[in-house]
Amino acid sequence: MPRSPALSAAILLALLAAAPAVAQTAEVKPGLATGHVLDTAGKPLAGAAIYLEMAAVSGPPRRGKTGASGDYAVPMLAAPLIYRVHAWMPLAYRGKTYCVRIAPETEADKAEVGAQKGGVRNFHWKLSGPVDTAGLDQPSDGAFYGGTLRLMLAFEDGGYEASLDLTFTPDGPLIDGSAGEVLTRHVDLKETVFVYDIPIGAYTVTATRTLRNGTRGPVRLGPDSSHAQDSTSLVFKPHETSLPCGSATTDNGVDRAFLTVMSP
Repeated sequence: MPRSPALSAAILLALLAAAPAVAQTAEVKPGLATGHVLDTAGKPLAGAAIYLEMAAVSGPPRRGKTGASGDYAVPMLAAPLIYRVHAWMPLAYRGKTYCVRIAPETEADKAEVGAQKGGVRNFHWKLSGPVDTAGLDQPSDGAFYGGTLRLMLAFEDGGYEASLDLTFTPDGPLIDGSAGEVLTRHVDLKETVFVYDIPIGAYTVTATRTLRNGTRGPVRLGPDSSHAQDSTSLVFKPHETSLPCGSATTDNGVDRAFLTVMSP
């Protein structure tokens, strides 16, 4: 039996209501850098700092921020100039003020914007992942959206020819308010003492060491050798700076963390 027009319209409306919301694409407008910023859950992120850096020539940056809808529009100088667009999020976490870097939503959103033509550049907050896949053979603190941990080894038994298996258990919500998840990282101490790309937050850390002869056992950890225990707390701290949020463009906004690791 054919459906009535009213029934067909009702079905269409129900399907549209059930469909997931899709972020609107901003319109390219001459003289404007526009776009949206989303949080880690894909929802509009209000209050994000937008920073337009001049490319090829030196000059004053342009600044703006997102509104309640997560959208922004920043006017550029009326000249044949080119800008790089960056997004940062100022927020408070565990009693400290942070300014974390927000990732371009796609590779195309990393492209520069011509002031006269204008352009749309969108961003999506990521807790981990490379800032740029180039140069990861020699990673650095600012190469990832997650934090960097430097292990300070103090093995009184001489067991440096070893590997560590570290477990990071979230101690409350991460910096974006999400619950996070338990992370495990394997570190061959003959190759590195760094652990990269840990989502920014607070953790309880434990570890076991495996010597070259296969002997496996726990180690002590702490902020220094006098406070090392079977487990320790780790909180990534923000960069201390007098610059407004969005001024820096080469790091992820958090300091390198340090953890002393000792033999039992």
